[in-house]
Amino acid sequence: MNRPGYDNKTNELCDRLAFYLLKKVNKAIRDYQLIEEGDHIAVAVSGGKDSLSLLRLLQVRQRSAKERYDLVALHVRDENQRGDGDDQASLEAWLRQAGVEYHFLEMDINEDEPRPLNCFRCAWHLSLIHI
Repeated sequence: MNRPGYDNKTNELCDRLAFYLLKKVNKAIRDYQLIEEGDHIAVAVSGGKDSLSLLRLLQVRQRSAKERYDLVALHVRDENQRGDGDDQASLEAWLRQAGVEYHFLEMDINEDEPRPLNCFRCAWHLSLIHI
């Protein structure tokens, strides 16, 4: 895959790393039957390297996987995070360049709810929102 702004050596290194990481991802998907034909997979993205790497690997995997699936990136913000538009703009630019469907979701969480939200509580709140 050719990545804009990178030289051939960097692109080659990225391809090798993706190949190595996809072996592990594919094994986990097979072992735990994580993805089936026609699945719609939402990947929560924070804008950090872990979530964006997972999204990119699943996107690369789509090209050769036997099962067809759709990806959508979700970035969840609560009322305490709404002030920083720069982070959202750069994440949105990255997602647009990657060609991934994405949604920015804002959750209104009760003031008495303890912070920070863990994955379970955030997912539970998201289950109340229809995309």
